[in-house]
Amino acid sequence: QVFNEDFLDDIGANKLDHAIKYVSNVTAGDQRSDGGINIRGFGPTIYQDGLSYNFSNGFRALDGIERIEVIKGASAALYDTTALGGIINFIHKRPHQEKETEVAVTVGEHSFYKGVIDHNQPLMEGDNLSVNSRFILSYEDSESWRPFSFVEKLYFMPSIEFNFNDKTIVNFRLEYQEDDTQQNFAQPYIFLGTPPADTPSQATLDAFSGGTLVNLPHGFMRGEPTDGKDMEATNAAVTVTHWFNPQWSMRFALAAAEIDQERLETFISAPQGSVAVWPRFQQDIPVDFYGVSSEVSLVGTFDTGAVTH
Repeated sequence: QVFNEDFLDDIGANKLDHAIKYVSNVTAGDQRSDGGINIRGFGPTIYQDGLSYNFSNGFRALDGIERIEVIKGASAALYDTTALGGIINFIHKRPHQEKETEVAVTVGEHSFYKGVIDHNQPLMEGDNLSVNSRFILSYEDSESWRPFSFVEKLYFMPSIEFNFNDKTIVNFRLEYQEDDTQQNFAQPYIFLGTPPADTPSQATLDAFSGGTLVNLPHGFMRGEPTDGKDMEATNAAVTVTHWFNPQWSMRFALAAAEIDQERLETFISAPQGSVAVWPRFQQDIPVDFYGVSSEVSLVGTFDTGAVTH
């Protein structure tokens, strides 16, 4: 299934789960990142422009995405992947030969403000070489119906493309995203009572006697206002495509990614001993990721008798 740019604009998709809910047998349940998406109960393999990019530590900005492709089941084997559920492939916007600038401003409930600038600029047009560039910048500042929750996101993606004789295309792309978020992960179950003394850490609701389930408001925050997540993600890629003839082409792609993340979160643990006290603890969870991926592929069509491949 393919979600093109028009569809993403029509539904106002601001992150992946806004679009993915329109695909059957696909769920999105993780509130911390895009990593909670499952296809037929299994986690998908993530691709960018046909190149493996299988990690996620935040909500991927869609402002630089032209379309999203979702392939379910065994069809994913065409991409040389063992993902049982399928794959999700993000196709980025590319420079083109028309000079244009698009500015979009979105205002919504819960103090949602977002601005996007998309500028395409031809740099050179010759008989044997054309050069085009594109720059996309977006900024989001929003709150939530839950207290203390907010999202502040900066995203930009410059790219430049060289076209040699309409036979060889070289594309360079740099993608940067910076997130500063504070997310409230819903109210927990708090049960006031006396847990079994022998296994206090494994007590469940039905193990209490004479207890009461606390009726917490929907806006209850289990953590602290100082909780939050800061993330910086940088991705650089180069793609070279060469056509030998109308039937055969070769593609080389190389991408490097770096993610720096710091997450501070407060948790509620199980009651201790026979005292109905629910202690809280705070964790500082840093994540550093570095990755490089590359691919060389030969694509062509040919006939074997009456069958075209």
